[in-house]
Amino acid sequence: MEGTDTMHNYGLEEMLKYAMSETAYKILIWGACEKSDYVLNFFKDNHVEIYGYIDSAYKDKCEYRGYKVYDSNIIKSQKFYVYVALENTYNDILFFLNECGYKEYLDFWYPCRMVRLCSYQPYSDYYGNEYEGYGYDVKISLKRGGKCFLEKGIEMSNTVTIEVFDDSELSVLSECSIGEGCSVRVCNNSYVKIYNKCRLSKYCTLDSKRGSAIQLWGGGDFSERTTFSALRNSTIRLGSNCESWKSNNQFITDYGGMICIGEKTTFNYNCICIAVQNSQLFIGNDCMFSYDVVVRTGNHHNLFDLKENKNLTACKQHTIRIADHIWLGHKANIFSGADIGNGCVIGANSFINQQFPCNCSIAGNPAKILNRNIAWRRENYPYYEDYKDFEEYDYRDD
Repeated sequence: MEGTDTMHNYGLEEMLKYAMSETAYKILIWGACEKSDYVLNFFKDNHVEIYGYIDSAYKDKCEYRGYKVYDSNIIKSQKFYVYVALENTYNDILFFLNECGYKEYLDFWYPCRMVRLCSYQPYSDYYGNEYEGYGYDVKISLKRGGKCFLEKGIEMSNTVTIEVFDDSELSVLSECSIGEGCSVRVCNNSYVKIYNKCRLSKYCTLDSKRGSAIQLWGGGDFSERTTFSALRNSTIRLGSNCESWKSNNQFITDYGGMICIGEKTTFNYNCICIAVQNSQLFIGNDCMFSYDVVVRTGNHHNLFDLKENKNLTACKQHTIRIADHIWLGHKANIFSGADIGNGCVIGANSFINQQFPCNCSIAGNPAKILNRNIAWRRENYPYYEDYKDFEEYDYRDD
């Protein structure tokens, strides 16, 4: 989710319990800028008067929104309740508040500050941040209602980076393995869920932002530098026992795009799957991607017909369907409009953006059917000579 109002309002109701207690003092907002207006509006809606603002530019900003702007030293001379409305974490502000005898929650509220944990102990706070784990020696950062849940039995390098922000959630189930240098970032009402027995080799990246979701089902094995990036209300789902054998495979969704991959599908190195602009990419079970395969539902840009006065990108149906048990050869390119039937074989360097029936071999640019009534198996040895050895891969209707 892109909007900031809901994100920033998190924890304000809880803060009022402290700011309006019997021993409460006058209220100051730290940060005289438009980004702090949500706090002022919240206080006004709850009929709470503020005393003024604190800002480092107080000499230039004598007044903001009708309230006086002060130097931070004002809190040394008298007691206030301070709401720090700054977006980032400023350790010098935290140090200054503590030095002046201000205690978090009781005397000041700083919901956008980063909470960094070594993850040995469970953690929760009034900003909605929450961690449950079992003593993993990794660095975890939480902010604005970030939630991280790690079950028992996870193998995790101490160089893993986990960041969960803005009412988002990361869940890793038992018997998963996360290698050195991996990075998981979840923010803006998004989530990442990694199910049992998934394995992420070193330097894998999972990035879920702005209302998006990434789900890796159990038994998956993803090699080094595999990237999952779901941005702006988009989704990536991989079924159980999928594998990314080599390195540098990328799965990217943006602007409402969705990638949905079935079970036991495998990817060699340098494969790219992209779904953008509210498009959908479906890949079935037991597909086999060679290296350098590109699958993308749109061009991520605008293409305009000057004569017809229309957007050609918006007019197209951005959907790709790759059915079950498809073998995609080296440098195959699959684009919008592709609908490939079960059991097909795609030749190297082929370009596909149309529909093809089951059990065909397809090749060329543009692609065409070379042979019908084709079936294949993953094994390269021994050679199978009988129909019964291929019967389960016969998807023909007759």
